[in-house]
Amino acid sequence: MPSLTAETSPYDVLSPVSTTVDDSSTTDNSTDDVDNVDDANVDDTDSGADDADADSDVDADAADADGDDADGGDPEAKAAEEAAAKAEDAQWKAKDGNLPAALKEIIAANPGAAKRLKEMYFTNQRLMKFGPAAEIKKMKEAIDNVGGVEKLMELKGQIDLMGGEAGFQEAQQELGAWRELDNKWQNDAPGCADHLFEANALAAEKLAPVMFGKLGEVNPELYNYLGAQIITQTLANDGTITDLLLMKQALAAGDTKLAQNYFTAIESRIAGLQNMSKQAPKSKAVDPKAQAWETEKKGYEQKEIERFQGDVLTRNEAWMNPKINTELASYLNGAEKKLSPNTLSRLDRAVKEEIWHKHLKTNPTFMKAKDKLYQQKDLAGVERLYKQYSDSLFPTVVRQIAKEFSLAPGAKRAAGAPQSGSNKGKPNANAGADKSAAGFKMVDKYPNPALVDSKKTTFDMKMKDQYILKDGTKVQVKPLRK
Repeated sequence: MPSLTAETSPYDVLSPVSTTVDDSSTTDNSTDDVDNVDDANVDDTDSGADDADADSDVDADAADADGDDADGGDPEAKAAEEAAAKAEDAQWKAKDGNLPAALKEIIAANPGAAKRLKEMYFTNQRLMKFGPAAEIKKMKEAIDNVGGVEKLMELKGQIDLMGGEAGFQEAQQELGAWRELDNKWQNDAPGCADHLFEANALAAEKLAPVMFGKLGEVNPELYNYLGAQIITQTLANDGTITDLLLMKQALAAGDTKLAQNYFTAIESRIAGLQNMSKQAPKSKAVDPKAQAWETEKKGYEQKEIERFQGDVLTRNEAWMNPKINTELASYLNGAEKKLSPNTLSRLDRAVKEEIWHKHLKTNPTFMKAKDKLYQQKDLAGVERLYKQYSDSLFPTVVRQIAKEFSLAPGAKRAAGAPQSGSNKGKPNANAGADKSAAGFKMVDKYPNPALVDSKKTTFDMKMKDQYILKDGTKVQVKPLRK
């Protein structure tokens, strides 16, 4: 007989009380149409009431017969039971289309257990939607541990009020901090004081006088002891006690004038103490909120400075780059066309750094004017200032940097000579240069000098960022910028 499932059902409460099914048989419905079970039809009783199968009719008839014996043949009771039986038969009939073929065979062989078998099957299907039996068992145990479903939902509501998992974790951290403070309060007074001042010095300062005053109420002896220590230390530090001793000696010697001087000094100090007690000094502690605002303000100001510097760079690049290219072309007389983008980029950067470090940064007048314009956020004014002090420097600096790169001007065209490539049929002067790039492999980084064949790699090739390696490989370094 075909089986129902791959293993015995874990739900002991679903086992039939009394059936003719062999409980020891294994079940397997892996090939049956179990996946097509439609739970939406479980409670559907709208159709099939008049089409109850033969098995259900047999059950209903048997139930009716038993009922007649039990109630003495009461017609009304019999009619009610018959109607209920038919309605139930109709309900199960509606579900029969969802039963796997193997279960239908078992029901056909055990008509007396049909209802119970169907209950077990559909109940098992609904429960299995929640996961394997072991997981359902764990879920039930977890619910029981917190006191049932209602208690679990109550706990979930409380966690949601705390802000969910993140809020719960934050509350745990805060609780840990309070426990640490309480432990220091109970066992480590100096540590507690340090903690209070480190956490919020302003609040701790406000608390200190209140605590000292409360001490005077609960323990006057300790309050007087601490107060006497403060007074004695103050009089000793400001010289009052010393002056009293000297005044005593002066009076003993009969020098009333000297004693009067000491008395005046003592009187002045006491007046100073009285004035000091009337006005509390300003707090030196940093307000956490003010400190946070100051930090945020500085961060905002720094971003504004960086944004302004970026705008200055963009404005200067817009007129400096063409200036450098023009001066370079004027000096190299076409030789700049043979240079690689990487070399041109290094030349450009070297020219700007030379002008800034050697001519502008060292000029106090320029720097003072620049700082003032920066404070005013005058972008156009900064651009005009740079042009004023550096525009005339480009011709000289560009030639200087080009010489440092060992670049020489190209040969000048003789008067009346035709432009290169103007005559058809004549060889192109740049043809060799164009062919020289053939066979070179593009790479991202410059090769290790130890791997470069210095004999085969000419100076012109290096200016184009082309290299021939010792193993014969030809490489072309990709441009740093387009």
